[in-house]
Amino acid sequence: MKLTDWFPAKIRPVRVGVYEVSTPNNTNNKFCYFSGKDWCLCAMTIFDAEFSTDDSIADYSSMSIEGSMWRGIAE
Repeated sequence: MKLTDWFPAKIRPVRVGVYEVSTPNNTNNKFCYFSGKDWCLCAMTIFDAEFSTDDSIADYSSMSIEGSMWRGIAE
């Protein structure tokens, strides 16, 4: 599986879904759901991230912290 380069969280993905993430405050959170509007709470597994789809609390997402990054599937 080919992955994209890493992007800063301020650059939004073009598709809704779960993305692999790297956050400076919590290295255990590896995945985050992007609602098409904002980032949701991050999670340790893809499964958990798929169920964390409430973007009304985006300010609490690890993706709101400077230095957070994401990448997705390239194809």
